[in-house]
Amino acid sequence: MKKLPIVHNLREAINEVIKNNKEEGYPPNRFIQAVNVKDEDLLRVCSKMVTSPDSLSALYDAISKHPNLLTIEDFIVVHGEKWGFSSEIIEECKKRVHYLMRSLERRDLVYMLNDIKPNYSHNHFAV
Repeated sequence: MKKLPIVHNLREAINEVIKNNKEEGYPPNRFIQAVNVKDEDLLRVCSKMVTSPDSLSALYDAISKHPNLLTIEDFIVVHGEKWGFSSEIIEECKKRVHYLMRSLERRDLVYMLNDIKPNYSHNHFAV
């Protein structure tokens, strides 16, 4: 079971995602471009990113080829509240992480999700 890297803020989480993605052989160019903003804009940018159907589709494609990729959603599920993300954004991230785990069998990334269950109100994902 893989442990989520220790981070203290959203920028550190972003850097860990980029580092991991590169180590896993995936070039996170779109992600790097999206988060190339001032720290005070990260919450807004990441909130928009994790609610975008296009980003979910890209994430699905990337993880299907590189199953050990960390995502910003992984970190938001655990640290989102203290970083100022809304409960709706955190819930969306939980749904995405669970969806990707189930769909792509990311069993090695069960690090923090044993006690975190999303609130599914309807079939949210159709990729």
